[in-house]
Amino acid sequence: MTSFDIYAIIQEIKKLENSIIDNIYQINDIIGLKIRTKDGALMLLLEPSKRIHLTRVGLNWQATNFVKMIRKHLNGLRIKDISQHKFDRIVEILTDKNYRIIVEILTRGNFIVAQDQKILFALRHVHMRDRAIYPGAVLKYPPGSPENPVTMSFEEFKDKLSGAKNLLNGLAKLGFGKKYSHEICYRCGIEDPKNVDLTDVSDSILRDIYNCIKELFDETKNNACPRVYFLENKPYVFAPIKLRFLEKENIVVKEFESFSSALDFYFSHLQAETPQEKTLEMLNRERERLLKRIEDQRRRIEELRRAAENA
Repeated sequence: MTSFDIYAIIQEIKKLENSIIDNIYQINDIIGLKIRTKDGALMLLLEPSKRIHLTRVGLNWQATNFVKMIRKHLNGLRIKDISQHKFDRIVEILTDKNYRIIVEILTRGNFIVAQDQKILFALRHVHMRDRAIYPGAVLKYPPGSPENPVTMSFEEFKDKLSGAKNLLNGLAKLGFGKKYSHEICYRCGIEDPKNVDLTDVSDSILRDIYNCIKELFDETKNNACPRVYFLENKPYVFAPIKLRFLEKENIVVKEFESFSSALDFYFSHLQAETPQEKTLEMLNRERERLLKRIEDQRRRIEELRRAAENA
């Protein structure tokens, strides 16, 4: 999930605010919060490094020692606020008694429970140069979290893009990832942003991109149409909105009533892949890599041969 995906799912799960944490479960690295709402019980799935969404998939939830300790603190508490840390892939759930549940959908992400800026529990205990994650440590967020582009002025937006090796890379670093960076550029009439040097982009085009980003946020908040795109009969990409750069290719698409349902479907199908399928896919990727390397070597040998003949 990109930072933009996190923004989208938070718009959906904010309905859990003022609801009660009924119970907490775990299976492997996945945490499940059973939430009692006015409309009935819902299960919020939290998987560090991968995803956060409501789920209807019946997982083999367990009462591990880890969640048993957390239950003593959180069961029965009301959720006061659900937010995104800046524009990062970090979700924070604030409850009564100033408890905070932090879910990091980052590489080497974590699940953390803190109170008054002090960490009480963490799925993984980690010591890093800029922060430590273990019981008793002060809660700190990763440095360098991107700011929300919607709150930026146009000049701040330009400054954040500067220094990127190309337009696609610049937008991706803002938190959009490749799929939404491609979508933003496609909507602005830019077909191949990877080959667009930012020094060649006029202020007029940058302003179009800046305005398009705001439109994407507004569309996600007020006119979402969650979907999953397929490639070779397998779920390929999920999104809370139409991705026009994919729709033009007539790629098979499945629509959903909610972004949570789309994510539930996508990740359930990924987990359903057999080990043989995953191994075959890995071998095919390695085969393609080796064939490309052989072709590059052949091309280099031919260049050297021609250079020797002309010497």
